[in-house]
Amino acid sequence: MEFRLLRPDEVEVRIGQKIGKKKDGISLLLYKNARADMNILDETVGAENWQRAQEIVGGNLYCNVGIWVNRRGDGYGDWVWKQDVGTESNTEKEKGQASDAFKRACSNWGIGRELYTSPRMQLWDGQFNPNYEAFTCTKIEYDGRRIRSVTIKVKSTGKEHTFSHDTSIIEPVETNVEKVNETELKELRETLSKTQTDWALSRFRVNDLSELTSDQCEQILSALERRKTQNE
Repeated sequence: MEFRLLRPDEVEVRIGQKIGKKKDGISLLLYKNARADMNILDETVGAENWQRAQEIVGGNLYCNVGIWVNRRGDGYGDWVWKQDVGTESNTEKEKGQASDAFKRACSNWGIGRELYTSPRMQLWDGQFNPNYEAFTCTKIEYDGRRIRSVTIKVKSTGKEHTFSHDTSIIEPVETNVEKVNETELKELRETLSKTQTDWALSRFRVNDLSELTSDQCEQILSALERRKTQNE
């Protein structure tokens, strides 16, 4: 039994933690809500062929998700169950715990498990509102059942940022006063595809490649070379 992959409108985004030496950046995390799980169960096995039950074990709330499985194809089958425990939320603790247990149990069935393959997503000072912010997942590209890239829209700026597994290769560095020269810039423009260019601009928080430093240019080219070698 295989469940379909999550659509962007079924994926939500929240802040993970503050990052960077000056704590001027944030990490972003992807998660699903219980409605997405219920909809996918309805679509795949039918609303009448799944059920859930809760129980308290050792003071913890567990959710059991059962699916009617007809292994022999003769009209007879069995309920197959998968279970997981939930954690309390910061607001409605009991409701949050029940919802979390259900979502975790559905992940045991394979629903939304692709979220565990998400690339590292980071935003830095100037790319988001540090006091209040909301994010929307607008696009997800898959490679099989693995996430290749994610596009996130920042509400306060209206800008979209695309993150892939290449994004994690280059870490933010201290600004170097030596700006990229014309020779380096020409090589960079000839080497980068549009997607890679968008990635480089987002990673170093600049609007154009000409705003990069010489050190940052070297890091980008080295990262692309390493990536190319890994894929060979």
